[in-house]
Amino acid sequence: MHTDNPIYRYLSIGTVAFHILTNGIRLFGKYKFQSLTFKDIERRIDAAFIPQGHDGPTYLIEFQAQWSETAWYNLLAKMGLYGEQNPKQQVHGLLIFLNHTKEATHSRWISQNALPHWLQVIYLDDFLLDLLAKEHDNPFIAVFAPLILKQTELEQQAPKLWHTIHTAEIPDTIRSNLQQILELWFFEKFKDKD
Repeated sequence: MHTDNPIYRYLSIGTVAFHILTNGIRLFGKYKFQSLTFKDIERRIDAAFIPQGHDGPTYLIEFQAQWSETAWYNLLAKMGLYGEQNPKQQVHGLLIFLNHTKEATHSRWISQNALPHWLQVIYLDDFLLDLLAKEHDNPFIAVFAPLILKQTELEQQAPKLWHTIHTAEIPDTIRSNLQQILELWFFEKFKDKD
């Protein structure tokens, strides 16, 4: 499934999207979303949440829907590049996997249990199904249903998911963004349907 653009669009909604996608990490103070490109070597980070007017950490997010044995190195390289350009800024890296089957091979020098506080790995399949069951009317969660539900369940839930986003009491720009993401993922999941 294509995830880069939809994840970018989702995270561009702001801190609510960040909170859900990171399984509850709260940003304190004002943050600005950006997608950053390191021009010298053309490296792009999926998302950055940069503190505005306070000294909180910058969060760099790398989303992996496909298996990659270099995911950790990719995130660490981008953290290094950002830190080099912003040496006084604290940087936290978040590596987000769609599910455990897409997990990158952990490098021999790092284990998940021994990660420093400024590095975190998040697996959406660890919490999104439960969150969808608990908060089934939350449009920020409903949008991820095509990534986590089985095909038959998704077919049954599709009208309700669309309705959840379509009728949510959120700004029109956010609703439009979420609808476009859900629509894209529906088209991908239902491409073989008439």
